[in-house]
Amino acid sequence: MPSKGNQRASRQAQLNSRKKRTTKPPVVVDSRSLVKENEDLTISKNPEPSRNISELKSNSYTETVPNNVLIYPYMKRELIQILATSCVIFLILLILVVTAFN
Repeated sequence: MPSKGNQRASRQAQLNSRKKRTTKPPVVVDSRSLVKENEDLTISKNPEPSRNISELKSNSYTETVPNNVLIYPYMKRELIQILATSCVIFLILLILVVTAFN
């Protein structure tokens, strides 16, 4: 009777050979449909009239950011934490250097 390791290895080999036998149809992407969707995004030669400053201030930040830009709402907190940690390390090194040369 084969050990569990041999059983599992033969089972994996059986599954892999089954995967090789079955052929999946290739995935075809029609780029023409993407072009049709993007036709709405053409840039017009006449710019939009400028908005008032009060209108710009009333819009939230997320509305003015394009969809492909990453937003890190926690970045400020992490930078403060990194700054605090580096200041503590710098102070410890400074104390060690001052005490070592005295």
